[in-house]
Amino acid sequence: MSFRRVGGALLGALLAACGAGPRGPANMATPEPEKKLYNLPCDDAYRFAATSLKTNGYRITAVDRSPAGGRVHGVRKSGEEQEFRLTCGADGVRVATGGGGQWSDQAMWFSFNQVAEFGDRIWPPPKGPVVKVQTITGPEAKLYFPGELEPLGLTAVRVRIVNGGSRAFRIEPRRTVARGDAGGGTPALSTEGVKQRLGADPGIDAKLLQPAKLAQGEEMTGFIFFPAGTYKSIALKMIDEPTGEADEFEVFLAE
Repeated sequence: MSFRRVGGALLGALLAACGAGPRGPANMATPEPEKKLYNLPCDDAYRFAATSLKTNGYRITAVDRSPAGGRVHGVRKSGEEQEFRLTCGADGVRVATGGGGQWSDQAMWFSFNQVAEFGDRIWPPPKGPVVKVQTITGPEAKLYFPGELEPLGLTAVRVRIVNGGSRAFRIEPRRTVARGDAGGGTPALSTEGVKQRLGADPGIDAKLLQPAKLAQGEEMTGFIFFPAGTYKSIALKMIDEPTGEADEFEVFLAE
């Protein structure tokens, strides 16, 4: 079974793909954007805010979270700052922007609208296996974990796998290797090794990418961890369910 390679420049493609779908009321300007209510989980709102910043050239420099909300802050190479301020409640999420001036704030709010409207959909619908990966570094790690990962000697890769093909396959995340400029391969850390370093995170089991079989139309998302370092790609092992044949699926990493 031969899998195709999928590029890792996902963040730019995500926003570009938003133009392919129908535009609805979510894209219309409102006098007071912070009053718009988004019917989505608070965790997704934080993730979409980070995606909007990074797609528009901002590096995530701060993440502050609480059950009631918080902020995601970014800075461009030019020094321009921007942030999303989120308020989370039982009825949904409200989002405000600030830091870059009126026009920048409005542009970022429209960007968030597009990302939130498109969500995690893949367009056009895939006809084979698709793997999307992203390295999580610096303050951005606080979107998913209690704190930053570099001081713990960890690099996290967020992996989403969608089986758009007709054949079932199995994933064995612990057989994954990460590759840098020099090639070779750094094996993924064991579950026990990750827990030793992330013991302060009581939900780590649910966040790890687990071994699984994916039938047509099924998908899974989770994290694979490597020793702290700079990596260019990861190579996943996918095992064809009917034949047991293993194939390597290499995906280039996006930050």
